[in-house]
Amino acid sequence: MKWLSALGLEQWAEKLNAKSDFPGVVLDLVRASAENLSSYRFPQGDKGQVRGYDGLVECERGDAFVPAGRSIWEIGLDKDYERKANGEYKKRTAALTQEERSELTFVFATPRSWNKTPQQRENWVAKKKALKEWRDVRYIDGVQFEHWLDEHPAVAARYAKEFGFVPQTGASSADEFWEEYSQRFSPPLVEEVLLAGREAQAEALLRKLCEKGSKLAYVADTPDEVIAFAIAVVRKAPQEIQKYLNSRMMVVDSEQAARFLKTRNGLIYLPRGQARKLAGTLESAGTTIINAGVAEPRASHHVVLARPNSTQLGAALEVMGFRSEGYDRARRCGRSLAVLARQIPSATAELPEWVAHAETLMPAMLAGAWQASEPDKSILVALAGKDKYETVEAPLRKLSWLNDPPVDQVGDVWAMRSSVDAFLHLARYIGQEHLEHFEKQTKLLFSEEVQRPRPEDLFKLNSEKKEAYSSWLKEGVMTTLLHMSVLHEEANFSVRGSTPKAFVNSLVGSLPGLLDYKFFASFKENMPLLAEAAPDPFLEALEQMLEGDGASIKPIFEETKSFFTPESHHTGLLFSLEVLAWDFKYLLRVAICLAKLAIIDPGGSLSNRPINSLREIFLAWNPNTNATAAQRNGILDALIRTVPDIAWPLLEKLLPNHRAISCNTARPKFGEAEPGGGEELNYALVWSSELLVVQRAVEYVGTDESRWIALIDRLRELQPDAFEVVMKAMEPVLNRESLAGNSAIWDVLRKETNRNRAFADADWALNTENIARLEDLVEKYSPQDQVTVAKWLFDEWIPSVPGLVEDTHDPMKAIEDARFSALSGVFRERGIAGLIRLANVSTLPLQMQEALSRLDLAVEDIEEALYLLIVERGNAFALAAFFVAHGIRKFSYDFLFNVQSLCISVDLSPKEFASLLVGLNETRITWEFISALGKEIEDEYWKQKFSPVFTGSIEDLAFLLETYVGHGRALGALEVAVRRVKDVPTSTLLRLLDLSLKEVNAAEHNIGPIFGHYVGKVLDSLSTRDDVNENDLASREFALLPVLRKSKRPLALHSLIKKSPSLFIDAVCAVYKPDNADAVQPSPDSSALALARAAGELLRNLSTIPGQVGQDVDFDALSSWCNEVRQQALSHHRATVTDLSIGRWLAHSPPSVEDGAWPHQSVRRVLEESAANNIERGIQTERINMRGAFSRKLGEGGEQERGLAEQYRSWASAMSQYPRTAAMLAAIAESWVRQGKEADLRAAQQELRG
Repeated sequence: MKWLSALGLEQWAEKLNAKSDFPGVVLDLVRASAENLSSYRFPQGDKGQVRGYDGLVECERGDAFVPAGRSIWEIGLDKDYERKANGEYKKRTAALTQEERSELTFVFATPRSWNKTPQQRENWVAKKKALKEWRDVRYIDGVQFEHWLDEHPAVAARYAKEFGFVPQTGASSADEFWEEYSQRFSPPLVEEVLLAGREAQAEALLRKLCEKGSKLAYVADTPDEVIAFAIAVVRKAPQEIQKYLNSRMMVVDSEQAARFLKTRNGLIYLPRGQARKLAGTLESAGTTIINAGVAEPRASHHVVLARPNSTQLGAALEVMGFRSEGYDRARRCGRSLAVLARQIPSATAELPEWVAHAETLMPAMLAGAWQASEPDKSILVALAGKDKYETVEAPLRKLSWLNDPPVDQVGDVWAMRSSVDAFLHLARYIGQEHLEHFEKQTKLLFSEEVQRPRPEDLFKLNSEKKEAYSSWLKEGVMTTLLHMSVLHEEANFSVRGSTPKAFVNSLVGSLPGLLDYKFFASFKENMPLLAEAAPDPFLEALEQMLEGDGASIKPIFEETKSFFTPESHHTGLLFSLEVLAWDFKYLLRVAICLAKLAIIDPGGSLSNRPINSLREIFLAWNPNTNATAAQRNGILDALIRTVPDIAWPLLEKLLPNHRAISCNTARPKFGEAEPGGGEELNYALVWSSELLVVQRAVEYVGTDESRWIALIDRLRELQPDAFEVVMKAMEPVLNRESLAGNSAIWDVLRKETNRNRAFADADWALNTENIARLEDLVEKYSPQDQVTVAKWLFDEWIPSVPGLVEDTHDPMKAIEDARFSALSGVFRERGIAGLIRLANVSTLPLQMQEALSRLDLAVEDIEEALYLLIVERGNAFALAAFFVAHGIRKFSYDFLFNVQSLCISVDLSPKEFASLLVGLNETRITWEFISALGKEIEDEYWKQKFSPVFTGSIEDLAFLLETYVGHGRALGALEVAVRRVKDVPTSTLLRLLDLSLKEVNAAEHNIGPIFGHYVGKVLDSLSTRDDVNENDLASREFALLPVLRKSKRPLALHSLIKKSPSLFIDAVCAVYKPDNADAVQPSPDSSALALARAAGELLRNLSTIPGQVGQDVDFDALSSWCNEVRQQALSHHRATVTDLSIGRWLAHSPPSVEDGAWPHQSVRRVLEESAANNIERGIQTERINMRGAFSRKLGEGGEQERGLAEQYRSWASAMSQYPRTAAMLAAIAESWVRQGKEADLRAAQQELRG
């Protein structure tokens, strides 16, 4: 707000009192500007006319207006300001010696602006400085005083009122109002709180203010909130806009001030109080922002300021300084600034007017929230001690329209705006009669059992599952219990003959079914509220249920299938225990409960498991409890002593792991939740906690191989002390294992050692000294058996061998060299038997092939290897095929007869013999030799062999395809053909497609999606050939639709179906039963079902409509197609479903090329001429469904749907010549309007929950 301008000062200087008052203005500005004033003197009033200097100032640091050091000030209001300035300068120069003046600055001040030319103010100052008669010279004129006053609006505002530029009372600047309003809160309110969730409205207001709109009307909880919102918008605007608008904003309180200001131009008026009566008068003078509270009458053009959701307001409160508690505070104030002002007042907060209606509000406050269903209403009636629900709700409706209402109604849901605020103001009025009603109804409310769905029950979404009492009421009552337990002192709430805490504990402890898992399940995600309200009875009940084998609580882990993910009621129980774990007093009890739950947990699809909650609570670097490190360590020790079965599983999860992540646990609503209890979490604390974990882990690892694997895997994560603990424990274990002839733990250590050595330069690797220590252990306890020593090379695809990283050109070379060296050693020491033994004990025996091929094996060696593999039938049997192929490569195809003799000697079946041959090269000579082995073996070979890429001649390719077909392997032939599709004749491809379809239909198992890919490739090739017609291609596409469902290729069907009504009818008949079908029909076979699903997808995926070319549609072609389809549908008894299907397709019509409206005019004519309700229904349904998946912002209502409705209305308005089409579009618009209202309701109800 610009209070005083240079022009205004010039005009004021003409007044008689200006001469005596102006020194006071200068003095106030000096005091507001200068730091560390040592002394000052400015005679004012009558004393301003006496002899001497007009002003004396001495300060340590100066600024642009007040010079540093000592200065004398002369003030002049004369019209000839230059003559006055020269006279004062000359007089004061003559009065002082040069020595005195050398330490003084001469300042001349006048409210008049220097406007002479060419003699400018700067020239005057420069000339005087050049004389070097004073330390410095300054001249402050009206323009500079305007800038100086802008920098100190408090001074400017005072004198603007005294000088008559603004009213003495009843008006204030935007800055003054903001300072007053924001200071109502402690800490002071920040602009982000006013703007939270209102970003779009803020942007619109700023735009209108810049456009100089005449009247802008807004509604909020209170009128002052509207004014504060408008000012916050301006304060957060870009700097130039902010300065421009802020200087024009005036908050007007009184009628007198409004009348005074109406003659001023260029202002932005924000009337409040009595001044709102003259809003119309102010509007004629300038932009006026009208405000109203929610309870006040208002016009339809008033914009209701959006109430932020808890996340948005919580983020803004964090800016205000509330850190992580912003979200909870936002929930507690009900997202209302009026309530927030009472909860964090800077002084004594005013009582809300609804406190006078305490008795009326009592049942609502006790219930917290409810739905207007009969069961919920009965609870409210009982809480109120009334006979009818209407006597409870009627007075609440009036209270809900107050400016600062205690309750909100959204649809059929009622809720306290801020349950905390209501409890703090009303709890003192709770009497014994209220508590008796509350106790009785709470027991009734929570006596309802949760019924798990049975397998035969019809599936329902969560929103469709009905329970006797609403989740609103259950959550509301639990919240009230929590308030009674933790807020009784603040609310002055007492219980006769007891305490609030004892009352809540007694009530919760006496709830029916407390020792039944169904009781816990009934609370779902709200169980933490109950646990925080009454920790002791909650834990006592759970502890009792966990006694023995925990059978009574174990069913809570059962999962039921939901629409997206499985559901289990145990998650609410875990959240409850996590909440209580923050309190050190309950930590041990909670940990024991979680440990026992973890032991009986059967596991499941959900990641929320008891063991994971324990891990998050005790995690050294992110503890989710208020307990300090020492306290956590002590409780961890107590836990594993009390529940030893949980020791290793928990310790393993707590072992140091730099790749691990952590998720914060549930936090209490009111209790403290400071990780580590505020203890500074430094490295020393983390490492000491990790050391304890490692020490305990070593105690429980024993000689269990899987546990040592976990411990050795973390060696590189350990700090030196922890590393030494593991090393000290490991050597005795390795020694015992070696003496017993075992090597499992040694093998784990060797793998880890090799990994660290291979990647020694990596950040995660152990240092060189520790790697050497591990290598010493590996060497010291290395087994004598070469097979055991070599095994690790064939347990991984890429084992960590020395040189692995260095050889970047071929990283496998080092591996294969190591494998060859190892196999050579085994072969030398153990012969073929050793190699086969190694193969059988290795995880990946086929990784031996490359190294085996480099060994110089004689024919007898290969035969022995085959014999052992066939006879033993061990893990490495698949390696037999390699030895057969390797023998042929070394000793020609004649080796096959050696193999045949061997197989006969060991009574190997033809099927098993054939399995040894499937890896041979696909050549004519291979096939001829296999044929020579006999028909049985040949048949089994062709049945088992896979279909690799065939690179032989076209003649051999034709032979291969025919041989596959001859052995019932049309799919195998198709797989080969697709890789050489250009070399396969059209007739062969069509035949393979037909035979493959029969094979698919006859198959007893799922063929897999890859076949659809092959079919698509073949069809793509056929579509480019001249010797295949479109109908042949389309008929096969239709028949093969089940395998083409996942294909991304465009189908020829899509083009042909637009020209072939009969093909469309075929698809409809494949999907839908006849209109006149009996209620009971024989079940279709699997192939018919597959075709039905695929044909359904075909119909759903149709987009370009009949007659469409580009964005235009030929009416004659479309009309003819529709008429023919509808005629055929009659003869197939599928008229209704056909019309619906036509409608769904026409919904994809392009817009008109003439008027831009949807649908195309040809579609409009068809709709008018056919007058078919079902076609229009199909269009309506599809247009709604075409929206597809969409997302909403948090708290967003039906804005998207209203935008869609407006689009359809605009199209309907362009259809004056097509009344049926216009009516259809209007119906679609109404559907979107309904969905928008439903979205508004859901969003508003969600906001009630915060």
